[in-house]
Amino acid sequence: LDGVASDSVEDPHVRGNRAAVSREAFVPPAAWAVPGDLADGVGPRVLEAGCGEGYGAQVLLGTTDRQRVVAVDYDAAAITHVGATYPGVAVLCGNLVALPFAGGAFDSVVSLQTIEHLWDQPGFVAECARVCAEEGRLMVSTPNRLTFSPGVGRGEKPLNPFHANELDAEELVGLLDPWFAVEAVLGV
Repeated sequence: LDGVASDSVEDPHVRGNRAAVSREAFVPPAAWAVPGDLADGVGPRVLEAGCGEGYGAQVLLGTTDRQRVVAVDYDAAAITHVGATYPGVAVLCGNLVALPFAGGAFDSVVSLQTIEHLWDQPGFVAECARVCAEEGRLMVSTPNRLTFSPGVGRGEKPLNPFHANELDAEELVGLLDPWFAVEAVLGV
């Protein structure tokens, strides 16, 4: 794959004032769609970080003419499934806090319903910034802690046992702000 680092990954660093569109709403797979205004902002070189089953990467591939959609997930079984099911999507197994790509390799990084599963959320956002081109864009969705774990405070264990940390809108913006200029937060 173009942009894959050979032996090491560059240190995360700020590479300019990139715009981010973030979502705090849960979007169930059956209803996945990339709204026109968001699809217009997705560049030709797209990374889906935390692709899971791969359906989102396939949707991104089909929204407009993409030169490349690369899907990365930590789970080898998921990667095998994506490769077999969506042959147009380049796929590889990798750690989202140590992405195996050169800095600036992607115009857009998309991460749907992934960040809440990660223990090192700041490290993940830093890696997204590192692999995102100078004027690139990050699009991230995550469940709103206030809706999905009502009564659970910041930093407390979410109700979903598979989530490491859920965020509210303010927390999400605070997490993204050191690396991205947040354009919009949409949600329920």
